[in-house]
Amino acid sequence: MIRFINLTGQILMGNDPYFAWFDTITGTFMTFSGFQAWDCWGDFVKDYDGDNLERFRSLMPRWGV
Repeated sequence: MIRFINLTGQILMGNDPYFAWFDTITGTFMTFSGFQAWDCWGDFVKDYDGDNLERFRSLMPRWGV
């Protein structure tokens, strides 16, 4: 299962959006194009190299899209 992880205020100082994806099967954060965290949906889309982008979009809260 894939989980959306809200990292806002957890890694970087401030309240700027920051998020990642966690794979509960492997117990690891997912990596796309060498990155494991993003600050906007558009940056994630650029880095995503899979074929099921809609699955990730459905897991993302409204503030992120």
